[in-house]
Formats: sequence, structure tokens, C-alpha cells
Amino acid sequence: MKINDNISKNYLIFSAFLLIFVFLTAFSIYNSYSKSSADWINNVILAVTAVVIMWYALETAAMKREMAKQNKLSTRPILILSLESKTNVFLKNEGKGPALNALIEKIEGISSNTMVKEEYEFLLPSYITQESKGIFTMLKSDKNSCIEGTVSENDSFFTIGKTIEMVIKYEDIENNSYKSHLVIQAGRLISVNLS
Repeated sequence: MKINDNISKNYLIFSAFLLIFVFLTAFSIYNSYSKSSADWINNVILAVTAVVIMWYALETAAMKREMAKQNKLSTRPILILSLESKTNVFLKNEGKGPALNALIEKIEGISSNTMVKEEYEFLLPSYITQESKGIFTMLKSDKNSCIEGTVSENDSFFTIGKTIEMVIKYEDIENNSYKSHLVIQAGRLISVNLS
């Protein structure tokens, strides 16, 4: 995306200079028939002024885009897991904006028994304010015996030797979508990648 921005910016600059060159050529041809040198000087001053104004407009537009990007980054939510104890696992918002509609997009490494078809239901808060946390609950159900889980299975995150990878998807108040890629091992958050 950055390469495309640079290409389009360079294309605009090239187009502006080409337009100015054509403009100055037309003035030179026009002034070759004119006997007054004051007209030629005025035309050059106008052309230079046009170049400065176009350059200023390009730089201002680039600065505006960068400020909007910085504003978006400074107000985005950042969701991570806070593993305080086996009974208290929280979804924590480390960002400066509220996180909405959190859901688990992908999770790997939870199931330890391949013979039992286990499925998990995740109860996540739908709204987490900035720099706060909400309770993260994971319920396990056994599809072979049709037993639905009623007890939180958060202790799976604390099992020694088990690595759990998960992707949490969430939105900000402007409906921009974000993802947190988390790796948990033995009750510790090993890595966090944001996208």
C-alpha cells in the first residue's frame, strides 16, 4: 500500500511539472510575437506562482492523510488476554478507543483429546471501554455425548506444555475491523500481533 501511494504521488508530481512545462512553452511562443518584455516577466512570475501553489497543495494533502492515519491509530482499540488466574481470564482493552463486537475468529491448540469431539463456546463482552477489561468465558461441550458445558474451561490456557494460538476480531466505533493474533503458553501471553 505504501508503494502505491508513492507511485501515485510521483505520478501527480510528474503530471504537474509536465503541465507547467507546457504552460511555459505556450507563454514563450506567445511572447515571441509580443514586443513587450514586461509581459514575458509577468507570465514567468505567474508560472512560478502556479508551481508553488501546486506543490503546496500536494504537500498539504499528504500531511492531511498522515494526520488522519495518526488519529486513527491513536484512537484504535487493542484487545489482548489478561491471564490473572485460572478462574479469572479477562479480555483487556489496552487501546485508547472502545472495542465492539469481539469474537474468536480462530483458535488452535485447545483440544487435547483427539478421540472426543470437543467444541467450545466463547462468551465475550460486546463492548469494552478504553483501558478496561471484560470477563472472557470459554465453555466446552462434548458432541459425542451431547453434554453441554456449564463450567468455565479457562484453565486450558494454564496447562503446562500446551500452546494456544487464537485470533480475536473486533471493531471500533467507526466499524473499522481489527484483529489480535495471540499466542498463549502455560498461562503466559507469549506474543501479540495486531492487524
